[in-house]
Parts: sequence; C-alpha cells; structure tokens
Amino acid sequence: DFKILKILSADARITTAEIGNKLGIIPNTIKYHVTKLTKLGIIQGYRLFMDLDKIGYEWYKSLISLRDISESKQRQILTFCKSFPEMLYFVQSFGSWDVEIEVNVKNNADFRRIWTELRNKFSENILDYDTLLIYKEHKLNYFPFDVEQIIDENIRKV
Repeated sequence: DFKILKILSADARITTAEIGNKLGIIPNTIKYHVTKLTKLGIIQGYRLFMDLDKIGYEWYKSLISLRDISESKQRQILTFCKSFPEMLYFVQSFGSWDVEIEVNVKNNADFRRIWTELRNKFSENILDYDTLLIYKEHKLNYFPFDVEQIIDENIRKV
C-alpha cells in the first residue's frame, strides 16, 4: 500500500498496469489496493495542476485585512466571492491577513473588475490589502514519506 501511495503521489494519472509493472504485481491487485485505500479514506482525492499560461490565464491572490466585522458580514463577503466563476479559493486566516482570495482570470483587466466590485461593495470593511500575481506553481508531494523506512518500521512492530 505504501509503495502504491508513493507512486500515485508522484503521478496520479498513472495506470494500474504501469504501477503493476513497477512493483511486479498484476493490475487487478493494484486496483483492489487503490479501491481499499479510497474506501478507508486514505486516498481522498486527486489534484489537477494546470499550467495557466498554456491556456491563457493568470492567477492572482489578494491578501485582505478586514475591520472588526461580524460573522454575518464575513458570510456576505464569502457569498459575494462565490458569485464569480473565476474565484478559485477563499481562505479565512489568522495573522496579518484575515482573508485570502485567489482568482484565475484571462487578464489583469478581469482581475481589476472583480477586485473593484469587491472593494466597492465592502469598502467599509476592507482595512488593507496586497495583491500578488502568481506566475508559477510548484507541485507538492503529498506523500513525503520514505516508503522503505515505513515498511521497515511496520515489519519491526510485527
């Protein structure tokens, strides 16, 4: 299972036949293990990483500080942000910024249109903000474990 997870974490599009070839196991056995890991909730999903430049989009992130606002007002801001199909993430956080929003848009003009609407609607609630253009996303390894070490540790427990 650990070896399958390690392979899937590097390439979730790999076929069961390819995993089987790498591990010397028949594809049906790989399929059984992947299904079991999914039912157990160990595999919870697969992520898509797109190169936005190749499809002509830009990725913007705004870090927003809010004035002391009610939970109801925060929900209004979230609902407003959800009305934009370009909205990718809305994150409430602690620290310097209260909210982070991320959008995928065709160009800077589209981003400014969304940001202007947000600022106009909630100007009394927005204390400060910074905006970033994200030009590259690095792939994360969601299974950063040493498979051999995990297997060795589990064998020692038996």
